[in-house]
Amino acid sequence: MHGFERASGFPKVIGAIDGTHIRINGPKQNHADYINRKGFHSIQLQIVCDHKTLITHCYAGHPGSVHDQRVFPLSEVADYVNYDDKFLENFHILGDAAYEIHQH
Repeated sequence: MHGFERASGFPKVIGAIDGTHIRINGPKQNHADYINRKGFHSIQLQIVCDHKTLITHCYAGHPGSVHDQRVFPLSEVADYVNYDDKFLENFHILGDAAYEIHQH
């Protein structure tokens, strides 16, 4: 938390979240589902990292055509973001516009 504040000025941030793609060979079944917006076959990967870019959580497995906005609600992180007992003292995880604003 202190590392994020020193680096960016954002207080009480415990992580940053974003999605990316793991390139794969096109599968034989549901071929089109794995083509992402950049035009290649992939599996969606959501990562939370700390201020040093060390991964603290990852969630993978959805086809590349699935947007970050649809992956997040299915991840374990979504199960925790609105629970005060999980995010004591109003901590936050920062994400881009693909992630809805939640209490934390």
